[in-house]
Amino acid sequence: MKITRITLLLLSVSVLIGCNRSDAEFEGPSLDNVFGDFSVIEDFTVSNSAVDFAGNESTYFNAQFSKQVDWEINITGLQTGAHKVITGLSDNIGAALSTWDGSTTHLPMFAAESCAIKAEVFDASDSLLYQYFDTIQVVTPKLVDGLLVADFEDGIPTGWGNFIQSGANMSYLTTSDVQAGQ
Repeated sequence: MKITRITLLLLSVSVLIGCNRSDAEFEGPSLDNVFGDFSVIEDFTVSNSAVDFAGNESTYFNAQFSKQVDWEINITGLQTGAHKVITGLSDNIGAALSTWDGSTTHLPMFAAESCAIKAEVFDASDSLLYQYFDTIQVVTPKLVDGLLVADFEDGIPTGWGNFIQSGANMSYLTTSDVQAGQ
């Protein structure tokens, strides 16, 4: 009986000593990031309000918050309606997370135009915490290198096969009686 109590005491002491995690990092999100109060430490700014994308310029956005939040930046061309969306989850928005190179998320492409910027910050329950509105001027749009498949001025390119739809009267002869579409 005495040996059992001693063994039980030694086992209890070894478990308590073995569970010491004072030097270990905690797992999961910080409680401040989940339950802490939200505040804006550094207000939203744009690094370059007039950008020349054809000249390999870019722009990025800055902001800093008191805790990690979901954020979304929407850039909309005022003439073309082009749309770019940049999203993230952080307490700091900077060049590494928010650089815009003139590309688009939803067509059409951006032109030389003014663009509206709307930045929004949400908490974990998708409640809006913060909004920011601004404009940016695209001096020259991004040049997109395309791939010319065929210009059809010289007929059907060599190596292309014919697609024949059954039941249709299709002609594959190159004619020059009508000018090519522009």
